[in-house]
Amino acid sequence: MTDNHNTITDRLPHRYPFLMVDRITGIQAGQWAKGTKKVTGTEWYFAGEAAEQTMPHTMIVEALAQLGALAAMGQGGRLGFLSSIKGAEFCGHASPGDCLDLEYTLIKARRGFVVGSGKATVEGKVIVSVDEIMVYVESDNK
Repeated sequence: MTDNHNTITDRLPHRYPFLMVDRITGIQAGQWAKGTKKVTGTEWYFAGEAAEQTMPHTMIVEALAQLGALAAMGQGGRLGFLSSIKGAEFCGHASPGDCLDLEYTLIKARRGFVVGSGKATVEGKVIVSVDEIMVYVESDNK
């Protein structure tokens, strides 16, 4: 299953400039999700020094958390927010023109919190990996 930008914005409260997932390329609700983020030179975090044109690692972690919220919500839920991370490794950089391939695998869920692992790659090279990404997902029933 794949989703377009409108479906993502229907499920997440994030909007430009803080929406970090452009496309869902696969999803198994409650288990895993894969998506992409095209890094462009017009992103707000590139407004500073021209020599430092790399996407901040924290924004890549946020992209993984947003993907995790989408995986956890499936067709339900209405809000998803990053709560904490553990075991993050920053192994490379993403620059304008790169396409981030994002993967999130759900490990456990309890009382509105989901924990999963994630990684972001560029052309098959791991840029960011996180052992545990905790996301709070508010259900439609609240």
